[in-house]
Amino acid sequence: MFRFRRMTKSDLVKVMHWRLNESVSQFMQTEIKNDIGKQKQWFQHISNDPSFVYWVIEYKQAPVGALNLADIDLKKNECSWGFYIGEPSCRNLGGLIPPYLYNHLFRQCRIEMLKADVMDNNHLVKKLHGLHGYRYKGTVGSDIIKGDESIPLCRFTLAKHDWLAKKRFAKFNAQFENTPQTLLL
Repeated sequence: MFRFRRMTKSDLVKVMHWRLNESVSQFMQTEIKNDIGKQKQWFQHISNDPSFVYWVIEYKQAPVGALNLADIDLKKNECSWGFYIGEPSCRNLGGLIPPYLYNHLFRQCRIEMLKADVMDNNHLVKKLHGLHGYRYKGTVGSDIIKGDESIPLCRFTLAKHDWLAKKRFAKFNAQFENTPQTLLL
């Protein structure tokens, strides 16, 4: 049902349009412009930095969103992550995505701890993190400015042992194409 394939240059226009959509951008920590040149620069940067991995989420063989790892620290075996569903007709799939990632990272990779920074007004994701066993660590860094609103950024962490204790999600397995060898067990 789901497949996660590494993002390529041919995905950049679609990814940029997803990110520019208000339903996605309202919960993003950064703003982007409708500028394919800047998008290509961003892609070049993340492609050459081993602390990032980006996948396109495919559902029934069609691209529907993006998922990423960031701040990968192999000394501590931890990283941050984020995702969004860009296709409006597939937004209801968003709650299904995290267990696939958790099972991949905690069963097949070296990651022991995941960090997730969530804008305080993103109530659905905060609730989903609670369901998955995340622990709230407090607010981090500067608030995110959206228009004339200042929104706190909340840090959550999920430990490998907490996730693996949740047998309910054990069947959520999918292919993660081209996971860097440095992450794999």
